[in-house]
Amino acid sequence: MDKDFIVSLTKYYRKFRNKDKSPQLFSHFLAVLALRFVQETQGKQFFKGMKPAAVKSINGLWSGATSDMAQMLDTAVESLTAANEDMFGRLFQNIRFDKLAVDETEADRDTRLAQLVEDIASVTFGQTAKAIEDAGLSVGYLIEKFTEESYHKEGFLYTPRSIGGIMVQMARLEPGQTVYDPAVGIGTLLVQAARTGKLADGQLSGQDVEAAYVELARFHLFFNGIFNASLETSDSLARTRTGKRTYDCILAQPPFREKLLLPVSPRDFLQPAKRRKRSVAYAENTPARPRKQTEQLDFLTHTMESLNDTGKAILIVPHGLLFKSGVAYQVRRKLVEGNLVEAVVDLPPHVFYSSKINAAILLLNKNKKHNDTLFIDASGLYDADRRRNKIRLSHSKQVMDAFKKFTSQEGLSCKVSQTDLGNERNNYNLTAKRYVQQHDIGLDVNNLKQLMSEIEQLEQSLNDIQGRIREEMAALVNA
Repeated sequence: MDKDFIVSLTKYYRKFRNKDKSPQLFSHFLAVLALRFVQETQGKQFFKGMKPAAVKSINGLWSGATSDMAQMLDTAVESLTAANEDMFGRLFQNIRFDKLAVDETEADRDTRLAQLVEDIASVTFGQTAKAIEDAGLSVGYLIEKFTEESYHKEGFLYTPRSIGGIMVQMARLEPGQTVYDPAVGIGTLLVQAARTGKLADGQLSGQDVEAAYVELARFHLFFNGIFNASLETSDSLARTRTGKRTYDCILAQPPFREKLLLPVSPRDFLQPAKRRKRSVAYAENTPARPRKQTEQLDFLTHTMESLNDTGKAILIVPHGLLFKSGVAYQVRRKLVEGNLVEAVVDLPPHVFYSSKINAAILLLNKNKKHNDTLFIDASGLYDADRRRNKIRLSHSKQVMDAFKKFTSQEGLSCKVSQTDLGNERNNYNLTAKRYVQQHDIGLDVNNLKQLMSEIEQLEQSLNDIQGRIREEMAALVNA
């Protein structure tokens, strides 16, 4: 990422918004930036063969005009949409600059928009594919920071790129494979999948119940050169996908709430939909999903039904799913007995902004060629930070090296057979710490002995000092 580019964008956005932090204002800021992106990259890497009318309307924005700026921006958006409805129709569907209520008068609004256009005119996305790629990552970073600050009180947790990078590498994506995220959020996992797996737009799909997140996801993918992915605002749990499209890979960070993550009736988990008894549950009472009686799916069931016969799912799950009793236990048992659990990675604590919940990466594979599960204890692989702990590239490399070797390594990983997972001692517990052998405790004992020796020396020194003080005080009293 280009730090100077990020600093400039942040400065221009804060200047434009003033004290207004509304999502609508941020979306319109991204829309102006998107117009600049089109102007900068047309004929180089993207947007080749654009209609002259669309090019003219965009170029006219940077002519120095200050009046009727809202109208000029809307005209540019409409021209682009008319030129390529598939690419720009969804991206700009909620953008109307003439309806933007940011100032008391239209003239003040146009002045503010004109200043933004003037500022954005200094933004360059580069002349090479690498420069454009770095710029796309930088805009993605800005979107991530906005969602952190704006939606964390609503429980929104975006997937840190370091964790997403591990998930995508564990997926071992190949060109031609399809990827789906049923809780797409701002699209971070789809962007990383496209970059790592070199996937075409049409192979990426995602949906989310929150329209605001999906809009940000569209911009996120757009600035990373992903123009035709299928993104929908819909509830993944409101309907079954049986008989509909299935996917080669699912990458997701589902909500951590057990009511949404786990099935209501565990005995029906992994059963074909036509054989599964209809279970009626009450959806959680949220603005996006009002409380009502409905046939309610859960994310794990939806995930398994959305995979094809050789598909795999890489999910971020709360740590409790790996060891709790009750429904979680019954789900784990079915996954293990079905030989679906390929790997579990315990993540470090406090890696999500505004949340200290412990989590793990769970890799489920319908096409396992063996009966083993690899456990990786990455809970200590991080750099401490005040806002959230950071997983660095060196930490990710340790995890992926262990995953590729798929063997037991002292203090890091352990390969466990399906039989051993289900024996009386382990009883389908899937926490990595249970299986990963820690370093020789003798080293820790030696360290403790050294510390005790140092403490004894300090105590002796303290006693000597206190004795001298008492002698001095006695001398003063007797003087």
